[in-house]
Amino acid sequence: MIVNDDTGEVVEEEGTLCEDCQHFHPDNERRHPRYWMCLKQRRLPGFPHLTRQKWHNWDPYNYCERVNVGICAMYEEKVDEQK
Repeated sequence: MIVNDDTGEVVEEEGTLCEDCQHFHPDNERRHPRYWMCLKQRRLPGFPHLTRQKWHNWDPYNYCERVNVGICAMYEEKVDEQK
């Protein structure tokens, strides 16, 4: 159950499921959920804010598990044709 901090009312029972979002990367179906990517969260090249030198070859998008923590602000439900 997810509760709105300001009002105390239940916002949504299931939260926002990445697999139902239109920003769900098409390659995710072949991956373990831990490595699903969000098309709305493009990753900066390399690993920013630590060093200017690229030290890891990350996927081009951030992982859903780090973006969606229950209620994703960028969530947009897929239209029926996309599901």
